[in-house]
Amino acid sequence: MLISEGSQGGTLDAGDMWWNWAEMEWLAGQDEASRAVILKSVGMEGPLGVNLLRAKRQVEDNIQRLSANPTVDKGGLDLGRDLRFDPEERRSHRVAWIKSRALLELFTSSLPAALTILDNHMEEIDTSSVIGTRDLGSLVMVSLALIYHYGVTLRNPYPPEILRKRAEKALLLYPSNSFILGMFLEGERGQGVWGKVREQLGDVIVDGEVRDKDLMRRVVDLWIESGWEHGRWQLEKERARNGLNNAVKHERYKPVLGLSPVSSILDCADKPRRYTGREEAQSYGGF
Repeated sequence: MLISEGSQGGTLDAGDMWWNWAEMEWLAGQDEASRAVILKSVGMEGPLGVNLLRAKRQVEDNIQRLSANPTVDKGGLDLGRDLRFDPEERRSHRVAWIKSRALLELFTSSLPAALTILDNHMEEIDTSSVIGTRDLGSLVMVSLALIYHYGVTLRNPYPPEILRKRAEKALLLYPSNSFILGMFLEGERGQGVWGKVREQLGDVIVDGEVRDKDLMRRVVDLWIESGWEHGRWQLEKERARNGLNNAVKHERYKPVLGLSPVSSILDCADKPRRYTGREEAQSYGGF
């Protein structure tokens, strides 16, 4: 591993490993153990207090080093030596350190404070690059997962509108992301307002233009419509059929045993069930 100068034993390219450990402890309800892991990741152990402040600064320093151009020396730091990773590897470790920083803020302050940390890093992202775009998408989902696990998985009290409003905004950016759609539905669960859910299942508008939905998003929309209020399904069925046919025309698929994919999907939708969004949260895993 490459040792980061000034990290007091921390390693920049171990961000994912430390994060996975800290997250595991947190989701098991072991806040103190998770906090200790994050401090250990930057070479700090012992009493809290000053160590917490130093740990926050060191994690932020790790994030900045991984955000910098590895060929540029800033402030006399040997960035080239610390950042000998490919862009995707730097991106993965950077996101992991940002998650550790947000979780540390959650332990020492509050959920809104932790979300502010994530929002600040999202504002700094250069979305003109592919890596930057992926960073933004990752942190959008990280923020939703943080709220979900804090309030739903760990059963801490929190205002439901925090998840609801953030998920609504995220859907505008990523209308075909099934995890974000699942978080939106979790936020709306118990509200019983079909019109608001139905509005999110309408046309996808990107830069002022209406775009065709891909097959995956059409299927998820159908799943929601047939389960949210089952009595409405028969009224929506023909419109759903037309939408699925359009999506299939634009995507490659292999019919199974000669069956029409549209007919198979509609047959499944006829079975009574309710989609709450938790399926997506569980399939996404940790935050």
